[in-house]
Amino acid sequence: MSGFFPLTLIVYFSTDTTIFFITTEENATVPRKCSPQAAGFDLFCVEPEKISAGSITTVDTKIKVLLPRGTYGRIASRSSLCLNGLFVQGGVIDRDFQGTIKVIFYNSSKDDYYFSPGERIAQLILEKIAEAEVQIMHGIWTDTARGEGGFGSTGK
Repeated sequence: MSGFFPLTLIVYFSTDTTIFFITTEENATVPRKCSPQAAGFDLFCVEPEKISAGSITTVDTKIKVLLPRGTYGRIASRSSLCLNGLFVQGGVIDRDFQGTIKVIFYNSSKDDYYFSPGERIAQLILEKIAEAEVQIMHGIWTDTARGEGGFGSTGK
């Protein structure tokens, strides 16, 4: 079939979790930890990308992920990019999300930034999530010493 690229499934195993990565294009780089104790899986750029100064831009990694039960994925900035004024915005991946991972960048610098194919652009960190049932309360609330105080109400 012309134009068809079969999905590639890469599986990482550990004692506590299993995460599945799926490439949707031949030139997509499978996320990986670049050191044994790294907190996150590095995400990579697939195509040349320009992040204009002062702009917000989305970069598609062409990777899908199946997350372990009891987790969600958080896309985080790389510290080296933050030093250049490039920050990840948003970045929560729900367990039931089935699209490709896209990274939202804000370029706070006065200069354009260019990504090259294969360059590390962000990191995917697995975080545990508490899943709770919702109950509606009608007019019943327990008073606390703090009350409704916020934004510094407990002191400096």
